[in-house]
Formats: sequence, structure tokens, C-alpha cells
Amino acid sequence: MAKKRRILLKLLFWILVLFVVIQFIPAKKPPVSEQNPNDFIRTAHFPDSVAVLFKNACYDCHSNQTVYPWYTYVAPVSWLIVRDVKDGRKHVNFSEWNSFKITKKLKVLDKAADEIKSGDMPFWPFLIMHPKARLTKKERKIMVEWLDNKGEKMFSGE
Repeated sequence: MAKKRRILLKLLFWILVLFVVIQFIPAKKPPVSEQNPNDFIRTAHFPDSVAVLFKNACYDCHSNQTVYPWYTYVAPVSWLIVRDVKDGRKHVNFSEWNSFKITKKLKVLDKAADEIKSGDMPFWPFLIMHPKARLTKKERKIMVEWLDNKGEKMFSGE
């Protein structure tokens, strides 16, 4: 029994050493900017109630306005978050909305509506630490209807 305990203690020691060492491997966080003149919420004439939903549910991964909480400074969690933010911005960065061509805007609106309606977005691991991002059925419906309506208006040239 004592031998198993020594092995376990050694294992825990080396896990702790590894954990400390990986803290020195930086996660290169995508930059944050509050100055986004092409921003979706800023330029798409959102009602405040819908803007809050988008800000809470989408903007940490899909804009330049990412809020990095304390745990984003702890490896290996920081690496996962950096990967998710980079990936989210690559798919759509709402801070660059007005720089998109109309065809891209329409695709983004359609895809966002589909992802929100299906529950694929917000991404479930994000919801674990971000309760404000959890959307009720009613909130999902509000967002999807707004996205569909915005797309129809853009398509018709309004």
C-alpha cells in the first residue's frame, strides 16, 4: 500500500510540475478593440433588446470585443479559448460587418439564424462559464426572427 501511495505522490508531483511549466507557454490571444466602426450591432439598427442577446451570446467569439475572463490566462484552458475565438472570428467577425459584401451578409444572417435555431450556437462549452449567453426558446425565436427579417429587408433593398 505504501508503494502505491509513493507512486501516486510522484505522479501528482510531476503533474503539478507539468502544469506549472505549461503556464510559460503563451497563448496568443486575438486582439480586443472597442473601436469598431463597421460593427454589426452599431450599424444594423438593432433594437436594444436584440442587441443585448447578440452581445451576450455571440460577441465573445465572433467580434473584436472579446472579454477574456481570468481563466483565459491559465493553460491549457487559455489555448482552447484562443483556438475557439480565432475559429469564431474566422467564420464571422461581427466587428467587420460593414466591410462584407451583401452576399456575405446574407449568408451570415442565414447561417446565424440556422445555428441559433438549432441550438448549435452559442457553442455549449462556452455556456458552462457564461450563463448570460444561455438563450431561452423565446430568446432564440426573437433572434432568429430578427435575423430573417433583416435578411429579407437587405434582399429587397430596404
